[in-house]
Amino acid sequence: MPSGNSPAKILVVDDEESIRRLFIELFTRAGGYVVETAQDGYEALQKVILEDFELILMDILMPRMNGLDALKALRMTHPVIPIVVVTGTTDDKMIEKCLAYGAMLALQKPVRPEALLETVGDIRMRLGKVGGKGTL
Repeated sequence: MPSGNSPAKILVVDDEESIRRLFIELFTRAGGYVVETAQDGYEALQKVILEDFELILMDILMPRMNGLDALKALRMTHPVIPIVVVTGTTDDKMIEKCLAYGAMLALQKPVRPEALLETVGDIRMRLGKVGGKGTL
């Protein structure tokens, strides 16, 4: 569980409702997280304008505004927020572009729940948000 006075606020951006629900359930069960969701990059940009997030988990292939375009826009307004691409695409060039535009890393769907929790915990530790391993 994350330490500190307030829970870690995560934005999950994915056009698949089942993925959004899965991530909400995963982080809720882990404890210490508040999860907001967006169904595409456009909605994500609107939410980031209104709320502060500690981390964004974002798909690449989405309607209206894809993850790459959202990433570019977010980097202009929120250059330091950690963004992890979680995608089912096998297009290496698209993933490389996301990393070049500032995604911290890319995870391939389907991602193991334990691996996702560990990744988020490691990012929070590197950013000084938690005290150490085992805080999830």
